[in-house]
Amino acid sequence: MSRAQFMDDAYFEEYISTQQNRIVKFSETLQSIDNSQYDKIIQCKKYLIVLYKNLLSAEYSAGKEKKQLQETFLKYLKLQNEVTVSNYAELTDTLALTILFECPETECSNLLATSQFEDSLTKKLKEYVRTGRYTIQNGTLNYPEHYQIFEDYLNQDVHLQNFIDYMEYQWYSSCQNFSFYDAHKSNAKVYIGYWCWLAAAILKMNSEKNIHSLYIPDISIF
Repeated sequence: MSRAQFMDDAYFEEYISTQQNRIVKFSETLQSIDNSQYDKIIQCKKYLIVLYKNLLSAEYSAGKEKKQLQETFLKYLKLQNEVTVSNYAELTDTLALTILFECPETECSNLLATSQFEDSLTKKLKEYVRTGRYTIQNGTLNYPEHYQIFEDYLNQDVHLQNFIDYMEYQWYSSCQNFSFYDAHKSNAKVYIGYWCWLAAAILKMNSEKNIHSLYIPDISIF
């Protein structure tokens, strides 16, 4: 049963089927590229990363069980560890999902080693992946206009209810520069649900359970 707003089960099942077919196509393409064509290999892997990430979100939105979500995520994570992370949002999302699925450090060593987009928030996420805990401390934060609330919550400068209220009433409007914004209005069938994996991960890091919010995935299934 669908967990998301706006679209029904039939929409997500069609989307998932289409996305799986795309993944098969580009996986076959990847296998056909000569090893000497490094740039093409990386380009194909990056496209597959996007496909798997969207598939994961759509599967969660469609109400799939953890086993299926984890299977998709591990395929996504394997590819993500083989390329350079493209942007800050991708890094924080991947680290957040790694925390939610409790993946061991050995499965994301390259991701943890990257120095790209290093700031106070990503350091906390990486530390938690490695040790199961994080150090409360202030520091430089990239893109504070969008990520300050997550940093403040981890530093215990924001109470849980204030954090939940932010997610309910302000988070989505802060995403206007993201490609997924207003996706449910598109005729191109690109809506995969609106979920903040980072919010779920930091709630898990603080052991906050049974949180109900429009945009936070249900962490009880992870």
